[in-house]
Amino acid sequence: MNLNRLLAGFALALMLLGPYHLFAQTTGSLTGVVKDSTGAIVPGAKVTLVNSDDKSVRSDVSSGAAFFSFAAVQPGTYNLNVTAKGFETFVITGIEMHPGDSKNIENITLKIGRVEQSFTVTSSVAGVELDSPEKSYLITE
Repeated sequence: MNLNRLLAGFALALMLLGPYHLFAQTTGSLTGVVKDSTGAIVPGAKVTLVNSDDKSVRSDVSSGAAFFSFAAVQPGTYNLNVTAKGFETFVITGIEMHPGDSKNIENITLKIGRVEQSFTVTSSVAGVELDSPEKSYLITE
């Protein structure tokens, strides 16, 4: 009789606790806010998440509040690249993601980049014909 109760209790425990493994998280999330060196937000920055193992790439653009988010990030090691016009590229390498991780990257600070301008100045000399052998003189008396 005790064996039947034990087996019934074990079966009940499996039925009650068994489904929880189906709800276990197998992915994580990665978020952050993009700022410049003065602490001002940088909306419209391109944020790229690259899996170091399989080289898969996911991209996002920071919102008007400079927030970005990657949901359902598979476990692995990642590199994060952030680019914005007028700023140097910001890179973080070796971000380890595990199932259930919810990471917020807080130290994304873009530095002002070099501004490159190029322009062409064209000029010409007018009034003196240098290619003609013709000579003229004005003689007045």
